[in-house]
Amino acid sequence: ADLLARRPDLLSAVARARAGSLLADATRRAALPNFTFGLLVGRLGSDQGGLTFESNFSRATAAFGWSGLDIGRTRAAIRLADAEADQGFLEYRRLFRTALGEVERALARIDGLQTQL
Repeated sequence: ADLLARRPDLLSAVARARAGSLLADATRRAALPNFTFGLLVGRLGSDQGGLTFESNFSRATAAFGWSGLDIGRTRAAIRLADAEADQGFLEYRRLFRTALGEVERALARIDGLQTQL
């Protein structure tokens, strides 16, 4: 198992599968409504020749965004991201099976050579 875990092709496939899954999750989250709130509070002041000027300020902001109004495009983006994630997982499985077969054959050859000695 340790030998398989160190193979660069499998490590790369795992990374691609995880990235595809994360992208699919991010695409789903992007379809949800989002709210943004901001608050800025401050105080300005200066002293020039004995005259003091002071000023307080504050600002509050709020924003709302939702891509749900374009539901067709949003659903298509989610389906595409899911398909790409599935493709990454299937590619990993294919590479894992190939690697497992290669390791089994190599171990069998080593065992055969040790038997001959």
